[in-house]
Amino acid sequence: MVSPRIALGLLIVLSGCTTYELTMIPPAPALQPRPPATRPDLTIAVQSTYAPYGDEDLQLGDLYPRNGRLGRMEQNRYQEAFAATQQFRSVAVGDAGNPLHCRLVILSGREPPTNRLLAGLTFGLVPTYRREILRLDATVSAPGRVPASYAIEGRILSRTQGPGDTTQPRFSNVPEQQLTAALVARMAADGWLDREEAR
Repeated sequence: MVSPRIALGLLIVLSGCTTYELTMIPPAPALQPRPPATRPDLTIAVQSTYAPYGDEDLQLGDLYPRNGRLGRMEQNRYQEAFAATQQFRSVAVGDAGNPLHCRLVILSGREPPTNRLLAGLTFGLVPTYRREILRLDATVSAPGRVPASYAIEGRILSRTQGPGDTTQPRFSNVPEQQLTAALVARMAADGWLDREEAR
């Protein structure tokens, strides 16, 4: 009979598990949930581009815009990330001119996973690692105020233990949510969320 600990270990290995370590530049300030009565509405526009990863950085000479289905997926991902900050009454996709607007330009890329052969030979007992860079350039605007620009970079190290398909895009949206929360914290610190006309 197999002991419960061995069975649990086999289940974890066979099901696969991925964890993420995120280094943010600049470091993120703290962000607390905002009282619902003080939350403004937000509209966003998202432009996303893929850049190959190499030499510890993104290669800007070979860019691939995410259009169509991939562009809509990115848009939904960031719409959910802004909503998850608990700072806005609503988050909608729209053009500038509304009370509070954020235009996001995203550039990201990831390296091929390391240790794939060894992980395959050991049925996932040896983990695979993958590095990824995610850059957010945001322009925040509202009527009657000069727009502000923000730049945040996240360097992500993912570790996959088990037989999961490491060639596929990252499943978790946690890094995007953390970077978006850092952006919103900087917006809040600069008073963008406190303006009466934004509510």
